[in-house]
Amino acid sequence: MDAEARAGFRDERVVWYALWGGKPLSDTSTAATIERANLREVRVSTELTIWDTAVNFFTGIVTIVRRTLVVEGNP
Repeated sequence: MDAEARAGFRDERVVWYALWGGKPLSDTSTAATIERANLREVRVSTELTIWDTAVNFFTGIVTIVRRTLVVEGNP
């Protein structure tokens, strides 16, 4: 899906990583979300939100960080 295209579906979830993003600790798969929403066009990205930054300030000391995984698309 093109970066500027409008999406009728949007799902966000927090994913956790160890070693400052080197090893996923939570499920980073998007297949279940795409199948559940019956999406034909898909755009997947990660975002660093203000909440992610605030949490990472404390958890980054022990190499654990979080990102927001965004799945957008159209059926």
